[in-house]
Amino acid sequence: MRLSMSRIGAGVALAAACLGPGVACASGTPAFMRADWKSWLHGDPPAPPKAAAPATLARVSVAPDVPSDPRIEAFLQALARGIKDRDARALRPLLSQRYTVDDAPDSVDAAALFAQAIEQLPGPVEIVLTGIEARGDVRIARVEFRYADGAAKQRQLRFDVDGRLVASDLFSVRRHGA
Repeated sequence: MRLSMSRIGAGVALAAACLGPGVACASGTPAFMRADWKSWLHGDPPAPPKAAAPATLARVSVAPDVPSDPRIEAFLQALARGIKDRDARALRPLLSQRYTVDDAPDSVDAAALFAQAIEQLPGPVEIVLTGIEARGDVRIARVEFRYADGAAKQRQLRFDVDGRLVASDLFSVRRHGA
């Protein structure tokens, strides 16, 4: 019992020394103060495994009545490649600094969440740009994702004036236990 109390006492002393006025820790803020209790005690959870890669790269096309937009088409090509490769590194520069994910907590890095979603999204066989609408500084692209089983899903992607993705409904955030 004394051994565990002395360990707790040493941790409290370390915290007090680092928190004291005018006293700086050699390595900055201790790890146990930067992390929440769960991750400090149990470590960070393992990254979720990537979904199996689709067999083919999705074909990207533009509906006949839709004007061409090279930036949006380039994003859709990169998205198709990212889903095929299960790698979002090429997509990161195409995300706006203001990129957000609906219903995600403010503490979550939206770009990291996007990268995780790319690793999990089912692979479409075709991505079709079906419409583009301008609203102020935002361009909204309506995109249809077609899958091998015949299913199709309509999605909206919002781009800023520089052609970077600001928001989309490609995926949704669900909290465990909610």
